[in-house]
Amino acid sequence: NFESPYTGVDLSGWKVEPWHVGHWEAKNWTLAYDGKAERKEMTFWTQRDFGDFVLIVDWRLSAKPKPRQVPLKTADGKDVLNEDGSRQTIQIQDAGDSGIYIRGSKTAEINIWCQPQGSGELTNYRNDARLPADVRTAAVPKRKADRPPGQWNRFKITARGNQVEREMNGED
Repeated sequence: NFESPYTGVDLSGWKVEPWHVGHWEAKNWTLAYDGKAERKEMTFWTQRDFGDFVLIVDWRLSAKPKPRQVPLKTADGKDVLNEDGSRQTIQIQDAGDSGIYIRGSKTAEINIWCQPQGSGELTNYRNDARLPADVRTAAVPKRKADRPPGQWNRFKITARGNQVEREMNGED
């Protein structure tokens, strides 16, 4: 049985903290955050915990993109280096950064952003040098499937035990 943690009309089912008021809102079946809170940590949690689940999330980054330099990374999380040993960077059009925490863990955040590798990355796993290379590589999407900023994307996230699979816009 599928159920939605979001009613589409209000914030019931969510832990609403005083600093969320006026920044997170239910608006036309969209759970919207205005990005203007004074508090940096605006994490928003469901009231209940979920066991194994399939979560379908439609999302978009609605900010106007701005140019930004970001480091290039290999599939297993290492920096791509120039001949002189400095980090190689690339300019992107950045429209913001968000994510979805799985199992209430900031470590298991599925990123939503404009990075070269695309959204859907589990950055904290990719960057953990203690993990085997194949685990770090699996934390990065196989291909960038993001639509341009301002357009809607769809995640299908499946969590079974400590395994997470994610699909974006029909690609894994």
